[in-house]
Amino acid sequence: MRWKYFTIGIFVMIVIVSCAKTPEMAISPEKIELGILSPNEIVEGAFWVKNIGNGELNAVVRSGCDCIELENNLPESIAPNDSAKVSFVYYAPDSVVSDTSSIFISADDENIQPQKLLVIASIKARKLAKGDSTITIVPFATGQPQMREITDKIMQSFFGQVKEKLNFQPVNPSSIIQHIVADKKYGKEPIHKVIRKWALMDSIRWVIACQLSMENTIVKGQCSVVDGFAEFPMPLDFEAPVDKVADVFMDSVEVFFQHIGERYKDAMIKGMQQKWALQRREIMNKPLPEMKFVDVRTGDTLTGESTRGNILLMHFFGIDCEHCEQEVEWMRKLVESHPENLIVWGISVDIGMQDSVELFARERKLPYPVVLPTAKSHRRLTRIYGGATPQTILADENGVVREFFVGFNSALVQRLEKTIQTLSARMTSPKSE
Repeated sequence: MRWKYFTIGIFVMIVIVSCAKTPEMAISPEKIELGILSPNEIVEGAFWVKNIGNGELNAVVRSGCDCIELENNLPESIAPNDSAKVSFVYYAPDSVVSDTSSIFISADDENIQPQKLLVIASIKARKLAKGDSTITIVPFATGQPQMREITDKIMQSFFGQVKEKLNFQPVNPSSIIQHIVADKKYGKEPIHKVIRKWALMDSIRWVIACQLSMENTIVKGQCSVVDGFAEFPMPLDFEAPVDKVADVFMDSVEVFFQHIGERYKDAMIKGMQQKWALQRREIMNKPLPEMKFVDVRTGDTLTGESTRGNILLMHFFGIDCEHCEQEVEWMRKLVESHPENLIVWGISVDIGMQDSVELFARERKLPYPVVLPTAKSHRRLTRIYGGATPQTILADENGVVREFFVGFNSALVQRLEKTIQTLSARMTSPKSE
């Protein structure tokens, strides 16, 4: 009888164990290949953690190097058959190397082995030199089959005349075309950025890319000239009868480079405006990245987390910026009139000039911290900093961006003060039950 009960007890234990709900972790993809990158290139990526078991999965992720920053952690638990996305940013090193970095994912269940996600990149050197005068043209993209003959004529005219007309060294485009099409960012971001990246690495100073179309017997070309040393592309448009299109195209190219200075200026103005508009769309109503700064007068370390519960105004400035001086004086008054729930930071973009920045702050007796970002935070700030001064970012009590603009004038001041008043009123008003 005793053996009978013992056997029943063992059977019950087996049933209980077999019915226990246990999680199981799967990572997708198993590795991430970023392809060929240029030094210091920034790439965003993501992977998924899936629970393929039948119990709740509790897991954490961590980066295996400074070159990878995780944008988010996993939720407290992942239900069976559910997945959670983890986004990250990879910062390519400044040296030529084949880089294999890791992201580690581990669960609090001892039966689940920790997993390692490999992030692989090949860093290629920039070869373009200031003295290079190389130029190429990529095949014209068109959806009209009858345009092939016209495209061939333009290409032949270009490579036959460009050295004589402009004294530039023509380069066969086949290699750079292959690189552009194979790039991981091709089709995901503006094409001129991918072209410029490969122009720098393939030693091509100027790349002309065009879109051709034809109406009746008139050929129209919408082109961009990408300079490997310039951030923004320059437009080059033309139109001509079919029988004169090659000559008109070459004349347009020649006139373009005769006025290259004006082209650079116009492209810079338009490009910066577009960049700031895009920057605004990307950061508005989103949390600020994790940040650390050093106060140039006290040496204290300031973090974005320490400002939670207050409105944070970040003023990006340069010590030689004329309009920044005007905004500094406005902020002095702002601090005096909003002492309770407003924190102001003056963030200098003069990296490596701590003594000069400290002198700037002390001479003006600024009533708020003037800071320089740490090396790691400076890297993060490139994703929210618009590249010009003065720039202002306003975040609410939860660290979410509520205003962003570049420049300083009365209209921007009114807009900013109104937003501060709205946020302040929201913080002080009684919460509805």
